[in-house]
Amino acid sequence: MSLTWDHLGEIAIIKTALKKSRGKRRKAIVPMTDELEKLLEELRTRKRKEGVNTERAERLKGLQYRDTRRTCVVTLGELGLDDAGISAITGYKLATIKQILETYMPRTEAMAARAVVARIAPASAEAEKKEQEA
Repeated sequence: MSLTWDHLGEIAIIKTALKKSRGKRRKAIVPMTDELEKLLEELRTRKRKEGVNTERAERLKGLQYRDTRRTCVVTLGELGLDDAGISAITGYKLATIKQILETYMPRTEAMAARAVVARIAPASAEAEKKEQEA
């Protein structure tokens, strides 16, 4: 997949697939992160060899778009987005999202704690409400 500077927006990289899937062209959206902005700035200011047409050399070299998208999937998963939301942002199928998260997303104590709190908080709030009513 090739990217040009035209694909870069202020808040995301947006790339429409060249191939059609089920008659539609899918869009992949990669949110702009601080790390990605630093990398892009480095690429913008990288010196070119003499004689290189810089207009044609504005492709993002050395950066594999699929890796960026996978990193985005993991980051969005860590933020707690559901698989359908991640799929809508990245353009991946739900099955692919599940596979990426299963393979690359680390299981951390913070994630476990958030899951427990998310499960307990509604029950705790309901018990508190019943106590106040009584």
